[in-house]
Formats: sequence, structure tokens, C-alpha cells
Amino acid sequence: MKQVIKISLCEMAFELEQDAFSALNAYLEQAKTRLRASPDQGEVVADLERSIAEKLAALTANQPAPVCRDRVVAILQEVGAVEPGDIERLTASPEPTPKKRQLYRLKQKQHIAGVCAGLAEYADLEVNMVRFIFLALTGLTGGVFAVVYIVMMFIVPVADASVELKGAAGEPRKSTVTSPFVPVMGAPPPMKG
Repeated sequence: MKQVIKISLCEMAFELEQDAFSALNAYLEQAKTRLRASPDQGEVVADLERSIAEKLAALTANQPAPVCRDRVVAILQEVGAVEPGDIERLTASPEPTPKKRQLYRLKQKQHIAGVCAGLAEYADLEVNMVRFIFLALTGLTGGVFAVVYIVMMFIVPVADASVELKGAAGEPRKSTVTSPFVPVMGAPPPMKG
């Protein structure tokens, strides 16, 4: 005859066989031990107990007999193990998404066509350094990079609006509308918003 132990989890009563109670007790004690350095230990353990209680309640609603060890172990596996880093992983802010950058030619900083200025903005480098690298590579390759520069003059689009300038820097593009029109004398100013 197996010994039955009555327990209370989250103000719900359950009957567990001795070995099932031992498995549950060991799991909760291990969780408390692993989380002892965490300021949220009490809250996390209470959440674990609540989750286990809900699963036990669903199980015992169909089966009034004492819960065996195999069922408790299956519930504990479903709840999952508690590791010390779990709280930090769960509460940490998500990794920032990398900025999506778009390559543009920048007329504001151009010397010839704005290709080096666009590359510098795209790579987050100093524009004079990019110009120096481009000139050095042009000299070292016998003018091949001069041809690359000319090709890029025709392929890479020009960034005129502030939205495109933000895209070159990888900043999020907002739906701000900037009017390219110059107001005519006496005409009402364009509406904003």
C-alpha cells in the first residue's frame, strides 16, 4: 500500500503519492535554491506553484485518485527547469534590431558626385577617410576604382529628402512629409500634420 500525502498549492488541495510528493518537493526546493540570489525569488516560485497547481487541478478533475510520480514528473517537465539565468533572460529587454541602412549619394557633403559621402554615412565612417581610401585604391588598382566611382554615380540614388538621409544613417524612417515645393509669395503656407 502506497502512502498518500495531502498538499495545498495556491489554496487548492491535492493528494499525491509519497514518491510524487518527493519529486514535487525536490523541484520546488531546487528552484528556491537556484533563485536565492534573485530579488524576484518569491514571485517566481509562486508562479511556478500556481502553474503546477493549475496543471494538477486539470489532471485531478478527471482522475480523483492520488496523483502518481509519473504524472507529477510529466507536469514538472512541462513547466520546465529553473536556472539562475532564466529570470534575467525573461526580463531582459530584447536585443536591439540592427539598423537597416540604404546606400545613397549625399549631395550635401559631395565633392564630385556624393558617392564617398554616401559610403561614409552608410559605413558610419569619416567622409575624408573614405575619400582617402578610394583615392588610394584607385592608384593601387591602376584606375579601376575610378571606373567603380563613375558606375556608382549612375547606379546609387541621390538622397534629397530628410527621410532618405535618415535611411542612409540607418535611423528609423518616420512618415514625416517634407514638401519639396517653395511657397509662392502670397500663397498660404502648406498645412502640417
